[in-house]
Amino acid sequence: MSSLSDWIGAQDLRGASMGLDDPSIDDHTTALEKRAEVLVTQSEKLDAALAATRKALSDARGVGESESGAVKVTVDAQNRVVDIALTAKAMRLPSTDRLRRALLTACEAAVADVATKVGEAAGVAPDSDPLDAFFSGIPEIEALMPLSVRQPQRPAIEPEDHDG
Repeated sequence: MSSLSDWIGAQDLRGASMGLDDPSIDDHTTALEKRAEVLVTQSEKLDAALAATRKALSDARGVGESESGAVKVTVDAQNRVVDIALTAKAMRLPSTDRLRRALLTACEAAVADVATKVGEAAGVAPDSDPLDAFFSGIPEIEALMPLSVRQPQRPAIEPEDHDG
């Protein structure tokens, strides 16, 4: 066959519906309208979550303490240290190394605190992947994304070498 019209002419189309004469077109239309309503509702929810996330990213602060409150660190949503508070108790720690560890511990706690706050504002469950949460609600978008984005490979955690 040399042309599309030759191919179409060779097809057995008896009993096949070709569009507007399809007897189930009303059912298909109703199903599409319902899906459109669901997508609009999901879009509104995503817009609200995005607004809350933007606000959290600009306003959220995380606080972490260590050494029974002797060291207190505050970070913003970008994990930048915005304040460090040291009490007199911090100045009485037995070594600068202990003070250093206390500061690092307080920073880690502050980062975890702000991450939790931003996640809550975005409606993402703790210990879940925000992309998974986003894609799970919109299968049409998920189906178009490359597998490497939908299911990224997590790097294997190699055991630490403790030679001495």
